[in-house]
Amino acid sequence: MNRPPIRDAWTGGGVALAVLTVYLSTLAPSVGSMDSGELAAVASTLGVAHPTGYPLFTLLGWAFAHLPVDARVIWKLNLFAALLCAAAIFFFYRLFLELLTRPPGTPGGPQGSGRPLPRDRAAGATAAAVLAFSTTFWSQALSIEVYSLHLLFLSLLCLLLLAALRAGPEHPSAQLRAWALFAFTLGLSFTNHMTTVLLAPAFLYLALRGGGLARLAGRAPAARTAALLGCFLLGLSVYLYLPLRAAQHPVLNWGDPSTLERLWDHVSAKQFRPWMFSSLQSAVLRFGRFVVRFPGEFGYLPVLLSAVGLADLFRRARVTLVFTLLLFFGCLFYSVNYDIPDADAYFLLAYVAAAIWAAFGARALLRASRTRLHRAAAAVLCAASVLFPLALHYRVVDRSRDFAQEDFARNMLGSLAPGAVILTDEETSFYFTAYYLQWVEGFRPDVVVLGYRALGMPWYIAQTGRSYPALFRNSRPEIEAYLKERARFEADQSAGRAADASAYAGSFVGMVQSLLREGSRSRPVYVSAALPPAYAAGFTVVPEGLALRLFRDGAPHDLPVREFSWRPLRAGAEADGIRAAYAWGYFNQGAYRVVNGDTLTGTRLIQKALAVDPSLPEAAAWLSRLERTR
Repeated sequence: MNRPPIRDAWTGGGVALAVLTVYLSTLAPSVGSMDSGELAAVASTLGVAHPTGYPLFTLLGWAFAHLPVDARVIWKLNLFAALLCAAAIFFFYRLFLELLTRPPGTPGGPQGSGRPLPRDRAAGATAAAVLAFSTTFWSQALSIEVYSLHLLFLSLLCLLLLAALRAGPEHPSAQLRAWALFAFTLGLSFTNHMTTVLLAPAFLYLALRGGGLARLAGRAPAARTAALLGCFLLGLSVYLYLPLRAAQHPVLNWGDPSTLERLWDHVSAKQFRPWMFSSLQSAVLRFGRFVVRFPGEFGYLPVLLSAVGLADLFRRARVTLVFTLLLFFGCLFYSVNYDIPDADAYFLLAYVAAAIWAAFGARALLRASRTRLHRAAAAVLCAASVLFPLALHYRVVDRSRDFAQEDFARNMLGSLAPGAVILTDEETSFYFTAYYLQWVEGFRPDVVVLGYRALGMPWYIAQTGRSYPALFRNSRPEIEAYLKERARFEADQSAGRAADASAYAGSFVGMVQSLLREGSRSRPVYVSAALPPAYAAGFTVVPEGLALRLFRDGAPHDLPVREFSWRPLRAGAEADGIRAAYAWGYFNQGAYRVVNGDTLTGTRLIQKALAVDPSLPEAAAWLSRLERTR
């Protein structure tokens, strides 16, 4: 890319620095929700993350986690996300400026030399800040997630494509370098996130419409194609990290992609395919949710700028209009058909397209202002389009005092007896955070945390069996029976035959029961409260802390009461779920003690449950019954 004029570099840098300052004031100090704990643990220990593996993010995260800075690893990794998003805003500003001053397919377009005017810079800065303070973009900057690096690549790839299209045939070596850099960066982007492919329709349209590919071919098209393919594969070669590292069996080795077949399954996200294009009903629901949330995503006012920008593009720059519409609807088509909990981040490319429209809308308003009063009004609207979303979203996205995930995991692990085994289905609120606390910060490494859903995966069974061979040794017959039944079930499904789901499910239950039964011979064994009772068959079940402890030969009467401590919880569904878990932990312990004759302690614990969550009807009903029997 050409070096930007010093004024544009300073303007973009100023916007990015201002955005970064806001990001730092709202930065999460601890583990976030969803995949944050897993990704932090993987990056810190050079492991293998869930599909599609994210090898580039893992390697960069490892380097950042090991910077010689006196801070918690999780804070450094969250800072990494903030820096990536702020850098993305710098390059998005440059992208908006390029599109405003040299829109493709118009006179003075890619091959032109349009210089930005003050109104162009103001419009580009407005749109960059609008994007930075949209809720989904802002959220990616506050805790470790792969989308922060993905956003940086989105901005770079769009800029590099424009630079390659501008490279004229009169300078063949410069033209080839521009396309080679684009191809290499494209390969790197795929090693971070496969949704890079959503750029394809818009990029192909722009390349064909601008004649860039035809000019590039010129002479010796085969040699040039081979050179560009080589650059792309060089970037893509970062994926070699996955099989090489998996073969060394790191403590976190999702999918164990050490063979060609497992590598392909991992990179192609075979595990998540059932959620892709799962049903028309799901797509319609997600589309409706997107439409309802879209205005609030930007804080309402910027949507007016986007609407003006669309009209301006229709009149003045239809190639850019089609380009942005392909970005928007290409992203939307895929994202509404991917039914997973964190799929909101998959709409980021659509939000980028809307920010491009906002840039053109802001510029159109500034350009149409003929009087000083009109110019002032347009400037106020642009400023309000940034400041209003900033104020509106600040408290919503602020994570600066959010310790909910860490506190919950510490309370869960801390309430378990030494050397315990716990089977849990609470992946996002406990399981992934425990990854980080155990393997990075060394908190309660004596506890064996078994993921209920993960236990269904052969790679997880093998990995956990290597880590805890004594725990798995005596359950080997049940494990082998489950693996055979699973292979038979998958073969029947692949061949279109009727698969015996009951036998498959039964073999899984038998394996889990055996692991708990054999584990209880040498370790304290627990299950999370939400798991089906079938797994605790044959045990006496006693509430202890946030989990249920399993006893083979009756429960002792001197079990300690487990108390919990946590820092203030943010408002929202996630915090409500954690608060409810604390309340149920107190209630279960209290009800057990009341039933077993310790009414005083039991009543106190049930009162605590109601104090934590006044909406818990079971606690209110028990207290009412206890008061009537006094």
